[in-house]
Amino acid sequence: MEFAENILSLDNLSLYSAPADVSPMPYKIPEHYNLVELLTDGVVYFKNNNKVSAYRRGSIFWHVPGDLTISETTREEPYKCLVFRFKVKNSKRTAPRVSCWRSSEEALNEFIIQSHKAFFSSRNKLAHAAAFDAYCAAELLSHALKLKDFHALSVVSEKAQNNEIMLRNVILYIEKNIAADLSVDKIAAAMNIPRNRLFRIFRDVMQKTPHEYVVEKRLDVARRRLESRHDTIKEIASSCGFEHTEVFHRIFLQKFGESPGQYRKNHFPYHSG
Repeated sequence: MEFAENILSLDNLSLYSAPADVSPMPYKIPEHYNLVELLTDGVVYFKNNNKVSAYRRGSIFWHVPGDLTISETTREEPYKCLVFRFKVKNSKRTAPRVSCWRSSEEALNEFIIQSHKAFFSSRNKLAHAAAFDAYCAAELLSHALKLKDFHALSVVSEKAQNNEIMLRNVILYIEKNIAADLSVDKIAAAMNIPRNRLFRIFRDVMQKTPHEYVVEKRLDVARRRLESRHDTIKEIASSCGFEHTEVFHRIFLQKFGESPGQYRKNHFPYHSG
């Protein structure tokens, strides 16, 4: 039976934050329900295929009746997750137990924010509720079944899965330390990854070098800050890890076709006209 035929409704959608002082009790999924946990922050230790691994933001845990939810975390990084509770016709598993979000960080942010917000508004408009429920199910399933652009339609080996987890951890480190020294040597040392392996993972999965990814991420953060902040261009350049404003100006112009000042003038939503 296709998943679209199996799903009856999305009964609940909530944001859960694990307590920092104690690991939560795992919840056993009852009959007639699938529960999907999309990790949004922190770290989770979970046993999959007889192996315990660390999972971070973007990991998707798809539970069917009898399964136990995620629970093992740390006091330093208690996890947060978006929880989807689907009512289904039968208990058949239609997705892998563990998978990952397979498109951009921006798309993940958008899905988390908008789906949580839209769930409650759709309940007040019954005509929209069924369409929204089907959308959430289809979006999660498309990532779980690798129908998105991260490794589209590929068979992922255990080594590739480990590389994906390692890559997500490196990307999270880069995003949290965007203003710091993010040379390849610094990243490799901070993440305890051999330099050659770091290069190989980025080349194989992202089709770019770590340095190229860092510059791309810094420019993207700078672009968003130009759209939403009153900080000076020099302050934004520094906060995004560009030591010299003139270098930031040159690279930004090359990437977006506008100087930072021109971009702000054209895209800042509250300009005076």
